[in-house]
Formats: sequence, C-alpha cells, structure tokens
Amino acid sequence: MRNEIIEFLQKENIELYGVVDAESCNVRLEHVLKRGGFSEKGEENYRRPRSILCLCFPYFFGFPENFSAYASSPDYHKFCEDFFARFTSLLTATYPQYRFCGFADKSPYDEVYAASLAGLGKRGDNMLFLTDKYSSFVFLGEIVSDMPAEEWECEARAAADPCLHCGKCKKACPGYAADEFFCLSALTQKKGELTPEEAEMIRKHGSAWGCDICQKVCPVTEKALASGSIFTPIDYFKTGRTERLTRELIENMSDEEFKSRAYSWRGKQTVLRNLKILEEE
Repeated sequence: MRNEIIEFLQKENIELYGVVDAESCNVRLEHVLKRGGFSEKGEENYRRPRSILCLCFPYFFGFPENFSAYASSPDYHKFCEDFFARFTSLLTATYPQYRFCGFADKSPYDEVYAASLAGLGKRGDNMLFLTDKYSSFVFLGEIVSDMPAEEWECEARAAADPCLHCGKCKKACPGYAADEFFCLSALTQKKGELTPEEAEMIRKHGSAWGCDICQKVCPVTEKALASGSIFTPIDYFKTGRTERLTRELIENMSDEEFKSRAYSWRGKQTVLRNLKILEEE
C-alpha cells in the first residue's frame, strides 16, 4: 500500500484494514451499489466493483449506565461520512483512473463476511464481528472500488478465530432464556406501546436503548478490558459522550442535537417511553 495511504490511516488511528476481491462477496443491496456509482452487468458504461477495502472503527470508551456503549458518543454515521469524504478524496487523487465509494451500516455487501475474508476478525457466536484487540466494539466500513484488489498492494491478513465458543453469550442473553426468542436491543427500539411482558424485560435489564449483555460477558471483551486494548484511539468517540440517559436530558435536547445521536432514528418518544418504564421501577 502506498505510503500516503498508510500515513492517512495511521493519522486517523485506523489499524485494522484489509482488502478482498469484490467477486468473493455477494452483493446484498444492488440499489445501494448503484447509488455509489457502480452499475449492473449489461448496462451501458458498466462499472463493476473489483475490490473492497474493509475497515474497523473501534468505538469503546467505557460502558454508560443505562444504554448501549455504541450510542454513548455522537452517531458514528457522521464520523464515517466525514472519514470517507477525506479518504476517497485522497484515493481519487492517488488513483484518478478508478472510482472509490465508502459505505457503512447500509452496505451493498455483508460487512461481517467481507471483514472476515479481509482477515480483520471473525463472526462470534453472538453474531457480532469479533476482533482480538477491540473485541466486538467496532463499527465496520468499506471502500468499494473498481480498482483490482492487487493494486492496493495491501499486505494480506489471516486472523485466527477469537471466539472461544464457550457459550457464555447465549447463556447470558435474556432472549435465549425466554420461551420464545427475542432481542432485547430490538425491543428497546420497538415503536409504540409495549406489552406488560415487554416492559418488564426493559425494566429487569435496565436498558433505555440497546443491549451489551453478550458483549460484556465475552471472554474476549474481558481480556481486552484487562489489557486496555479495547479503548478507542479515535477522538470522535471520546468526546461529546453521554454516560446516562434521563427523561430531562432527552426532553431538553434540540432536534439537531437529538438527531446527532444513534438512538434518534426511532424518535424521542421511543426513548422517553423506555425511560419512563425504568423510572417506574
């Protein structure tokens, strides 16, 4: 990989990255790929993706009191948007004959599968992407390009499976213990009125948004916490943090401030409903 690209990633504190051939990853969302400037086979001026640069963005900087760690800092979508703008500008200047487009969350590819092929980590038994250094506290992103994979000149990685397959995550998960499986994180994001049983689950586990139970009990997390490697070196995820959600905090947020948070996509009323349930405890 060219020095200017390595230097850029080092400056951004991005350590985990790797390249895979796009043909080895099936396209999940063709329309998302097309929005990125790539076209389907048979179309005029066909431009097919040939490589995917996979990246890990570590975000952990401590567990907040009553919601998921990923939502403690400002929304990572904004971070990725700004990061991709800077990075694709550099890549286009370096390789003007090729196209580069960044994706995160709504990726045209299965992010976990692509990052696994890139040697950044593996899918754990909790179905999250698991790395040795940061455990599962990483966001995934990709740069999709029509540049051949070999032209990245990126050193190949071959990550071992960090998951111990110990069963702790499933044993601790309240969804697996229920008669009918459910996801507590999805439950906190469910809009509208909850059943008494659903409300009791939120009250019992004390979460106003999201769930970190399977991540907290993971031995890989425990090891990364003990060594200190789990903590993010990226300033974006260290600043503007919230350590506890309250009804007063949410109600007093401006619309702009609220939209800058990961829990905003379901609206204020969903978060306020959960906080009311927790206050009834």
